[in-house]
Amino acid sequence: MRVWKRFLDSFGFAYEVSPVEIEEEEVIRQSVSSFPVKIGVDAWYPTLDKERCTDCGKCHDFCLFGVYTIEDGVVTVKQPQNCKNNCPACARMCPE
Repeated sequence: MRVWKRFLDSFGFAYEVSPVEIEEEEVIRQSVSSFPVKIGVDAWYPTLDKERCTDCGKCHDFCLFGVYTIEDGVVTVKQPQNCKNNCPACARMCPE
């Protein structure tokens, strides 16, 4: 799975991705995309601290839900409603 490869790479581990894992990742992406989007008081929206953000793109690369975009080298939250409630994955990948 490409996401796990990037995660392991961030810690210096080598990991080869097989075609089966890529297919499994796509199945996971499709099933997660079908989750209902919850908008309102309880919704979870990501934010970027632009005073600390270096626009490295690790959040963009790691996010499975298409929340972030990179335009002209600047990371922005483009689809905040796609973020899953209480998902801290992008924050954990952030070096800042």
